[in-house]
Amino acid sequence: MSEEIKWGGNWRIPSSELKYGGELLVDSKQGTIRLIVFYACDFDDIYVEKLFPDEMPIIYGEISNGTKVTLSNCKVVNRHTQNFQLDTITIFAEYMFVGAEYTQDQLSFNGYSYVFSNIIEWSGLCYFDSCLDQPISYKWEIKEDVTVQCREGLSITFTPEMGALPLRCTKSELKLYQNVNVKFEYEKPVLISESLEDVKSLIHLIDIGIEDNIYIEKIKCFSNNFKEEDGQYIPISAYINQPQESLYSPEAYYNLFTLPMLTEENRLFEKWFAIYGKLKPIVDLYSSVFSYPKMPIEMVFLNAVQALETYHARFVCDKLKDYKEKAQLLIDGRPETERELHKMQFLSTTQIDENIKYIILKSRLCDLFICNFQFEFCNFYEERFPYKLIDSIVDTRHYFTHYSSAKEQKALSGKNLNYGIRIMRLVLEFYILNEIGFSIDHIRKVIGRRQTTITMEMKRDKEMFEMKDSQ
Repeated sequence: MSEEIKWGGNWRIPSSELKYGGELLVDSKQGTIRLIVFYACDFDDIYVEKLFPDEMPIIYGEISNGTKVTLSNCKVVNRHTQNFQLDTITIFAEYMFVGAEYTQDQLSFNGYSYVFSNIIEWSGLCYFDSCLDQPISYKWEIKEDVTVQCREGLSITFTPEMGALPLRCTKSELKLYQNVNVKFEYEKPVLISESLEDVKSLIHLIDIGIEDNIYIEKIKCFSNNFKEEDGQYIPISAYINQPQESLYSPEAYYNLFTLPMLTEENRLFEKWFAIYGKLKPIVDLYSSVFSYPKMPIEMVFLNAVQALETYHARFVCDKLKDYKEKAQLLIDGRPETERELHKMQFLSTTQIDENIKYIILKSRLCDLFICNFQFEFCNFYEERFPYKLIDSIVDTRHYFTHYSSAKEQKALSGKNLNYGIRIMRLVLEFYILNEIGFSIDHIRKVIGRRQTTITMEMKRDKEMFEMKDSQ
């Protein structure tokens, strides 16, 4: 549903004092900042086109209530003439800053304050408590701010906030509002586009923790150039062209980790920001399932496989020679009665073919699922080792990407396809938590908890199938 706000006003670019009437339409839900500029056809059209070129770093405006606005990173998307009397130019902006006409140099800020959706429970910093005794009363429980160092020159502070309440309410409805303010503070001023890269990194971290989509609800900017006489920052409201979407809000019990868990361990935020660039393509694939909830299940499956394959190549092993040496060490470390079984899987006929110069998908999955024989992932085939499941995953991947009727019989489908996806995500979560730096005890606990849920569901489905089959 659209939540578009419309303002009338006058607009100009920094190199000219000429102002043109127009409408500014901001839709925070859809993530659009749209400016429609009007001018009479008797103007010199060529001059106007030069004045409003296809790309403009800055546009200044003053809306009807007198508020000054600065639009940045602007692009013309349409030029249109109406009845040969009025021309319109439609412009989209990436960012909008409220309060003044800021120069390009002034659009670098020392701090950015964000309000995110869906992170209150994850943060553990605040909640409303109530008593059932009459008269009912509410108490806002809060904890102290949490500040973490992410890298040299950047710290993040999480602060609980509550909306203002009337001293006396005689209306039929009273709303309680709370949020967690997340402030990014920089030693040196940075552009909002740079800060948003750091925001994306943090959002991806929380995505993994709660398996939910997170979006930015509000932004305030702070600069040493804009302060009150007492030294307090003057907050500058900002809008960005990013949509707001949400899927669901899971219970904290099912979270892989929360903010308190991150701060209990030593320097996990620093570790995350250090490895994020290398991990980002993997997390993009992982989080796509809740970022794009209408994605076809075939694409969800392919993304899960690709995420595991990419993780193995980037973090475990990407040279065939190294893989073969590692595989042989694992095989040699097993009881003699098992070695041939593991050799057939880790060093399959295809993998040891002299014409194959790369690590095949099956080999990568074997390496990840076996987990150095230190952890057993659930398996709906009820076999000790997950090799049959791995073969099914590989066959399904080949069926989806290289269709043939012969491959269809081997491909996962129905509930098994869904369980296959969930198990692959579980494997990836295990390794991502390890990369972040969580203790093995924490990883075993949270992954084990999720495995129990999946195993119980698979058992229930099997019993229902057997019951139906026997009737």
